[in-house]
Amino acid sequence: MPTTDLHQLFDQYGVPYYVKCDLEGADELFRDQLERDNRRPTFVSLEVNSEIDIEVLGKAGYDRAQIVNQWMHPFTKAPHPPTEGSYFERQFTGEMSGLFGLELPREKWRSVYEIRDVYLRWRELKARDENLAPGWVDIHVCKADTLNNGRR
Repeated sequence: MPTTDLHQLFDQYGVPYYVKCDLEGADELFRDQLERDNRRPTFVSLEVNSEIDIEVLGKAGYDRAQIVNQWMHPFTKAPHPPTEGSYFERQFTGEMSGLFGLELPREKWRSVYEIRDVYLRWRELKARDENLAPGWVDIHVCKADTLNNGRR
């Protein structure tokens, strides 16, 4: 089966504005390739499987992050008016990536290192009682200047 890597995708299609990685157990391949390539999408999200995921994204130059619990998507509403693109009314499910980029709540952006601590606390709570921390979490990252120059 032919395969490709992130470097080849960037060469062929250019660097996208947003990348959502969902490789079901192989997200670290993407994460490590992103760290090795000097080109950076403005926004990146991937499922967090360990604090190493967050640390590598920080080493890659991303300094702002949010943790988004995918289980909470049915309770998520898109901002209206939109902060990017056009408004589209949609009910999100746990099978969708949900909001991204400047559509995410501005007040929830934190430093990558603060988000690492949030993730570790969430993981500890989940280990104690899964009913208190259901689902799984994605991390969304960008650089602070992206938020400072955003339309909000």
